[in-house]
Amino acid sequence: MDAINKAKQNLELVKVYNEEFGKLKLVVGKSGSGKNYLCDQEGWKAIPSFTTRPIRPSEQNYNEHIFVSMDEYEFVHKDKPKAAYTFYNGNHYWSTLEQIEGITEMDVRDLNNEKPVPIYSAYVIDPDGVFNLIKKKEVYNIKRDFEIIYVEANFIKRFFRMIRRGDGWKKALQRIMNDRKAFAGFVKKVNNETDLPLTIITT
Repeated sequence: MDAINKAKQNLELVKVYNEEFGKLKLVVGKSGSGKNYLCDQEGWKAIPSFTTRPIRPSEQNYNEHIFVSMDEYEFVHKDKPKAAYTFYNGNHYWSTLEQIEGITEMDVRDLNNEKPVPIYSAYVIDPDGVFNLIKKKEVYNIKRDFEIIYVEANFIKRFFRMIRRGDGWKKALQRIMNDRKAFAGFVKKVNNETDLPLTIITT
């Protein structure tokens, strides 16, 4: 009876969570497809995931990402629980349980003071991160539900968007090649292996 009551209480918590925060939109798309632009246009507050990738000239820390060094990752973040994690193009990308659930994240801090994280409605993430997060939802009993927003754009648009943001043509081509492998069969896998709602948007 205790197990049944506990299960009922957990289901009620899940219901309350998703009524209050809404499903977290997992925004997925190849490099240059316009994922962050879509979030801005739709007014979706995206989780600033942690990354060891170097910051671009057009970026600001704590906006789309929280940038940390490889040394900081190894000595501070590596062994902490992560809601989602992926290793892409030689760099670590991850988010915390607190960011996914929508509560204050105490790991997010600058040099002098702690910075609270607002409630997020979207998470820009790659295919490996999506399936990693689905597994972690059960492992860590994450109460928030997910939906997938898959962003598409043709090769030419993606290439020139990456050039404009300062990637350089060699890095842009490298990302395009890496994405071919990373995204192969993604939509089919989502439909066959999950029950998550999936919306495809072309930019």
